[in-house]
Order: sequence, then structure tokens, then C-alpha cells
Amino acid sequence: TNPQPLVFALSVLPQFMDPAGSYAWQASVLTAAYSALVFVGMMIYAALSARARAFIRGERGPLWVKRISAGAFFLLGSGMLALSALRFMEA
Repeated sequence: TNPQPLVFALSVLPQFMDPAGSYAWQASVLTAAYSALVFVGMMIYAALSARARAFIRGERGPLWVKRISAGAFFLLGSGMLALSALRFMEA
């Protein structure tokens, strides 16, 4: 139900095909290589998310999530304040 792989295959992979070669063979090789790369990437993503879940459920995980969130909001607010001050000074 996800059209992204199909759109990718139809828009990007033909650029790497040799017009003189067999289309079916080249399409098969490129599709297999793309599928293998996506599979490896998703396996790494799943392994990292399992480790992140274990960390977040641990005793120090929530503390670090709160610290990182607070830092991100502080930086966002500071940036908005600085931009507002610059625009106020220009006017």
C-alpha cells in the first residue's frame, strides 16, 4: 500500500540502465540491489529502535529524554527571541 518504492523504482532506477542492454536483466539486478539495501537499512533501524526502547525504559533514560527536550525547546525559544529582537531593531 506504500507507493514510495514503486515511484522510486520508476523515477530513479531507469537513469542507471544501459539502453543497449537487456531491460529485464538490468531491472532485476537494480531492484534486487535496492531491495537488499532497504532490507539492511530497516534491520539496522529496528535494532537501534529496540536498543533505544530499552534505554528509555531504564532508570536514566527518562532523565535524558527530559534534558534533551528541555535543551531543544530552550534553543528554539532563544532563536525565536533573537530573530524577534533583530527584526525589532531593524524597524
